[in-house]
Amino acid sequence: MLSLRRKGGQFEIAFVKEEIEILMDLPGQLRQIIENPDFTREAARRLFPLGSEDPEIQLEYMEVSAEEIRTRKLENLDGFAETLLNPRKHFGLRFITLTPEQFEYWLGFLNDMRLLLGSDIGVDSNSWGNDIDWDELEDDTTRVYGYLSYLQQALLDAC
Repeated sequence: MLSLRRKGGQFEIAFVKEEIEILMDLPGQLRQIIENPDFTREAARRLFPLGSEDPEIQLEYMEVSAEEIRTRKLENLDGFAETLLNPRKHFGLRFITLTPEQFEYWLGFLNDMRLLLGSDIGVDSNSWGNDIDWDELEDDTTRVYGYLSYLQQALLDAC
């Protein structure tokens, strides 16, 4: 992301072409786990957290809320993916303008995608600090995780 600015009630984000390509590859990865969660995977457990440690209460919680959670996550994913389809091109850059609703889709998608990638690279809330030297990271998943973290923080700071 090269820049992010508020424009009236909307947000305009400037990307280089390669960033858009990376972002376009992500929704498919997340869609698989949302549509067919495998609760033996850490990512599924993070995306669909337990409502209770009590199995009976958990079953009731999942019956009531699982479809609502899935629907919301897919709505965020689809809203995010749709905004990437036709960026405005200018001087080799790609500009995406987000309405407040689309902005929320982005925040939801980025959060879920970071949960998925974070579980794949072993990130948890207790082990990830701000003292990471991103230039030394060579794993693509870790780099994408770091990029999405940066993008999410930039969006939050723009509010």
